[in-house]
Amino acid sequence: MNLDKKTEKILEEWKQKKPKEERFDTAVRVLEKCGFVCVSKGKKKGSSHFVFKHTTLTEIYRKFPKYLSKDFAPNGSLNVVYDHGKTTEFYIKNIVKAVEAIKEYEEIVSRKKGGH
Repeated sequence: MNLDKKTEKILEEWKQKKPKEERFDTAVRVLEKCGFVCVSKGKKKGSSHFVFKHTTLTEIYRKFPKYLSKDFAPNGSLNVVYDHGKTTEFYIKNIVKAVEAIKEYEEIVSRKKGGH
């Protein structure tokens, strides 16, 4: 996963500082830069639950279902709640966990294939 410096900086800040909340649009921008796609904005009009998927996270979940925490959906999707323009620490923490798992998995796969 090749991320721009701004996205890496935000993820590192989230990891180190563990903010209590973050602007929702910032969280979405980070997810999109990391390759996530928003697949659902909720079943009802005005729903605050957004579902994001990443093919690698889904693959990790399928191959190693106990590796990721129960904070993710069983299909490997990531839920993020919108609350008055922000999202909370719980969802920020899960974004960081998901991105780290994807990076680790991609690195392992790359090494197996003879990459760097």
